[in-house]
Amino acid sequence: MISFGIAVQNHMAGAGVDNLLPERFSTYDEANRFAGQYRTECDPTIYVILNEEYAFYCERSAVQNKPYKVYHLQTFEEGQIETRIWWADFVKNPEKFLHLGQKIPKSV
Repeated sequence: MISFGIAVQNHMAGAGVDNLLPERFSTYDEANRFAGQYRTECDPTIYVILNEEYAFYCERSAVQNKPYKVYHLQTFEEGQIETRIWWADFVKNPEKFLHLGQKIPKSV
């Protein structure tokens, strides 16, 4: 099951999965509207949540009412590498991409 979740960390951008709020949403836009209440304190991160076990970064399309990519970031001293998965491919078989997701801690 795919849903959307929000992670917040005051005075920060890019909150991790350990900062996920318990609320889940059926669309990116619903999650984004809910995240608006936190934008004075931080820049919330919207995640795609798969089966309440894995979280993936995502970005919404500027022209369609849905995400256009799900992605994974690897951070190194020299910078970051982003691995993109197009939304259309992700929703066909999300389990194929579990190795790129972040495991959601049981405490969240």
